[in-house]
Amino acid sequence: MSASYLFPLSALISGVIFAAPQIPARTLTFEDAARINLQEAAEICFAPAASNDAIVAEFRAAGYAETVRSDARNTGKTYTFRAPSETVVAEVYSGERPDRCAVATRAVGVQEASAILDQIVPDFYPEFIRKVNRGGLSPVTGEQITCVNFEDPDNPIGRYFSTRSAQTDACVDDGTSILFSAYRQ
Repeated sequence: MSASYLFPLSALISGVIFAAPQIPARTLTFEDAARINLQEAAEICFAPAASNDAIVAEFRAAGYAETVRSDARNTGKTYTFRAPSETVVAEVYSGERPDRCAVATRAVGVQEASAILDQIVPDFYPEFIRKVNRGGLSPVTGEQITCVNFEDPDNPIGRYFSTRSAQTDACVDDGTSILFSAYRQ
């Protein structure tokens, strides 16, 4: 007995053909792809003890398109990584100023971005303290908008993670967001 062309995913086992059902693959929307890429990029940016060289290498390995810009004021460089269709754009700064990693998207709002930060940071940095910034009311849900931040409680100039609108630099539900890691001053 041979495998049938009607069952391209079939297996011939003990003379019986077992076929996997033919289920069409689900097409991702731009927003779905942006959510997935935002989480992936945030995990790369915020990984514990990752040097900027390691972060840059991870974005390269993940297949993000890369450009590099030198800072005219010092020896620093800003690496920009773009996911397919620019669902997400990540920037990694390395140089004389404090290191910074940020991930922005025009397709995921601050509420969903905050949920991603809530999922990632406690796993990576369980000692960090969660704080909430409150914005206005969401035009979509009518509920109050919240943006989360996480801070190192033991270091007054330590690392922190935050989210906000990518367009207004505030906790506003405009369908965009930026997740970033930086150091308090």
